[in-house]
Amino acid sequence: MDLSDRAPIEAVIDVITNKEAIAVNQQWAGHPGSLVKEFHPPVPKAGKKYIVGVPCDSAKDPGQLGWAIDAASSSITHGGKCADFADNEEVVLAPCNSSSPTQKFDYDSATGELKVAKGMCLDVFYYAGPRVDVYGCNHNFNENFTLSASGVLSTEQVPAHPSRCLSTSENNPEGNSPTAVQVWAKPQPNGAMAVLFINSLPMAVAANVSLKELNMTAKSAKVRDVWAHKDLPAAGPLIEVNLGPTDSHFIVISP
Repeated sequence: MDLSDRAPIEAVIDVITNKEAIAVNQQWAGHPGSLVKEFHPPVPKAGKKYIVGVPCDSAKDPGQLGWAIDAASSSITHGGKCADFADNEEVVLAPCNSSSPTQKFDYDSATGELKVAKGMCLDVFYYAGPRVDVYGCNHNFNENFTLSASGVLSTEQVPAHPSRCLSTSENNPEGNSPTAVQVWAKPQPNGAMAVLFINSLPMAVAANVSLKELNMTAKSAKVRDVWAHKDLPAAGPLIEVNLGPTDSHFIVISP
């Protein structure tokens, strides 16, 4: 960090000089602290829908119907939109643009591959999905597609890997996405527990942690807001907080 550049320092000065936060860091009560839990709220992608590979059941999921491969335009269409791989790690439905190279898929009827530039193919991630991406063509079953008369676009069925059908979702199919809400805790003297909620998402979320998850036996506890330097109403057995986009909430819970 350039100490002569005031802008980044001013953005964190309240955090790094917070005496209560420093005290939590310096206290030792037998454990350095650890991740209690994390979760991944679904993140809508404004204006687009993700293409996903899911277990085939068009009766329950009508999004599996109505797919088409347009050989003339080299496009995959659904609901008046086109598959787009502007980001190789995700394929989405976007407004059709005949001049866009990221919407060009050449169907090889002999292999079932939907090929794009640079030797890459449409791919259902690790056979099971739900992520659908563009990956190097390898002639595996998760890249071999067939299109039914009803517009179901599915991968090849083999004993070890059940077929997956394309559908759509407004939510990011990345269950292991690095963006998450995390809850960290560190024991404090006299049975107290410091708890830090971190929201790395660009949207507001609600988060919670139970006293049981913190190995506290009380049914309710005192709550101190470390960032705001004030006592909050007693809470429990579930501690609930609202987090703004890319925000955090730091509390100390005391029996």
